Amino acid sequence: MSFIKKALLLLAVTAPSAAYANDNDLYIGIDFLSSEYDVNDGTARTYDRSGGFNINMGYLLPISKDIDFGFEASINDFGDGSISEGGVDVEASLSAIVLSFKPTYYFSDSGFSVSGVLGAGSYSYDAEGTSNGTTVSISDSEFGYTYGIEAGYSFSQNVMVTAGYKAAKVEFADDIDADINTFNLGVKFRF
Repeated sequence: MSFIKKALLLLAVTAPSAAYANDNDLYIGIDFLSSEYDVNDGTARTYDRSGGFNINMGYLLPISKDIDFGFEASINDFGDGSISEGGVDVEASLSAIVLSFKPTYYFSDSGFSVSGVLGAGSYSYDAEGTSNGTTVSISDSEFGYTYGIEAGYSFSQNVMVTAGYKAAKVEFADDIDADINTFNLGVKFRF
């Protein structure tokens, strides 16, 4: 299933739940990503990409005045990266659909918060290498885990800016391992 089809399926499944939100417990957001993914297929390669993004939708379950348990679905495009070495040009892209558990602690009425992130999802890897006029393509989709931390500041009851770090490790077919390190900066809207 292509990344676009997965994204549309995720939105179709989660969007109807917005009709049931009435206490600012539901949010949608967008994050801009700066990612580095290390791919090891016998030869270690590092791809840096600062043009990725994610779209997320979540639900906050209040546990106490200062603690929420959050559940989030996100569609991630980590961007494309390229490397040229020894006469070989390689272009790779990475994307994911991830479901995460995000417990959040709010620092009283200061507007600041911190969240832990623990998630799992489907990661898709596409690579194309060219050498001496011959092109080889590799594509795979596998299950992987992610973890991280996110800090936020609420300007109002409905708008929050966030910054965070997430890491993931995915083992693709053909003995390709990917370590993904991502910094995000974004905004969330509660309704």
